[in-house]
Amino acid sequence: MKKLVLLTAITMAPLYQVVAQVWKPVSNLYQAKYVVYITNNRKEADIIGYQVDVEYKASKAGYIYLAPIWYSKGTPVYFTKDSTAADLKLYWTKDQSEVLWKH
Repeated sequence: MKKLVLLTAITMAPLYQVVAQVWKPVSNLYQAKYVVYITNNRKEADIIGYQVDVEYKASKAGYIYLAPIWYSKGTPVYFTKDSTAADLKLYWTKDQSEVLWKH
């Protein structure tokens, strides 16, 4: 269900896309809004994401800015090593043309 809500919010409006793609990594699972698993298999990924270095570049679906812990904005996410516990599976790409949000 969390996956559906996040993906729906991302496609609703550009403003929501930027906010949803600013992720704030947290160290406590219970602080996270979403649990994310980073996979090395692009076929099992829900998101093929491209990491950007500044917030304003996260203006397109799939462009993700990982905010520092002190940052006040951003969706809190917990990165897990257990793929079965994840709400979303993420594959990082180095090629911007490969970015994809699977629905």
